[in-house]
Amino acid sequence: MLKKLRLYLPIIIMVIVAAAVGVLLLNGTLQVDQIIAAVDDNKPLAAAVILALFVFKGFSCLPYAAILVGCSLIFDLPLALAINTVGTLLCISVSYLVGRFSRGLTFDGMMEKYPKITPEMRNNESHKLPGNIYDAIADFEQSAAMKQILGAENHAKYASLKRAVANRSPHDLGNRIKRGEIVFHHEVTNQCLWTDF
Repeated sequence: MLKKLRLYLPIIIMVIVAAAVGVLLLNGTLQVDQIIAAVDDNKPLAAAVILALFVFKGFSCLPYAAILVGCSLIFDLPLALAINTVGTLLCISVSYLVGRFSRGLTFDGMMEKYPKITPEMRNNESHKLPGNIYDAIADFEQSAAMKQILGAENHAKYASLKRAVANRSPHDLGNRIKRGEIVFHHEVTNQCLWTDF
């Protein structure tokens, strides 16, 4: 029970904080004018609250841009940049530490939970990202684990759709790199790098 609670702790905290802020806003206890007046009177406390929000963002779904904008509205540019830089480092550190010390969603934990795919995944443990999309599609088509997870029909359908997209992207759409491709490859590269830690 305690193990499952630890997995859902960030979600529980996020819901509690959102509910508390909602109640305070609805009953008029928390007002924007009061917040601005409090910030003008006590800048160090405001900086501490903003840094605490960065830490909270490290293990929740708090909007990162909202914290950055809020800090820039409160402080002058040099101080806002310094606070945002320190806050971003805190946010990244907390995210890393949560991932590093959480035992619920590790690769080994997933292999224990789903023993049927363990042999296939163990064979691919040292496998790195393929050099191009066609190699990735070929690896996907040959993967018995993916065929077992998706089912033979869905596996074949997905592979054919990915092959159609791979053929269409460079040939039909030209050689211009699109923003979505950059974001996708950035995320894939991040996933690959995290396996080395």
